[in-house]
Amino acid sequence: MNRLWSRAVASLWIMVLALSGCVDSSVSAHSASVDKPDIALAGPLALDVDTSVLARDSKACADWSYDANRLITDFRKLREVDSTDWGRRCYTYACSYTGEGTYDGTIYQVRANAGGWVTLSPLDKPSGSRYFVAEEKLPSFIEACNCCEDQ
Repeated sequence: MNRLWSRAVASLWIMVLALSGCVDSSVSAHSASVDKPDIALAGPLALDVDTSVLARDSKACADWSYDANRLITDFRKLREVDSTDWGRRCYTYACSYTGEGTYDGTIYQVRANAGGWVTLSPLDKPSGSRYFVAEEKLPSFIEACNCCEDQ
């Protein structure tokens, strides 16, 4: 409920500022990271390629690279969704970058995929993964994670 309230307040402020001419009215409330903490990485990200499906994505993956600085910048623009929403909206490319990081006081295995999504999987327990998606195309991903949202 607190997160919902924060988004509602952010939406209201964006509308007020847009009407006063202080910000571009095209800014959306979910793109504002009002209540989302930053992610801290323990080191560089490493390329992880799923060779079982690489042929399908070989050209796209060959041209894609990602690093910790991009993740930190992009993470502020991603929206957290549940696993069902992530699964139906996001295309998974064969190429990802992985590493370890801390988010909201928990240590996670971090996976950034070229399809415009990041997952955080807790290192100390088998469940509790968190899913973050780029709803709009960001320059550092191959595509946005916005497929099939009306299905």
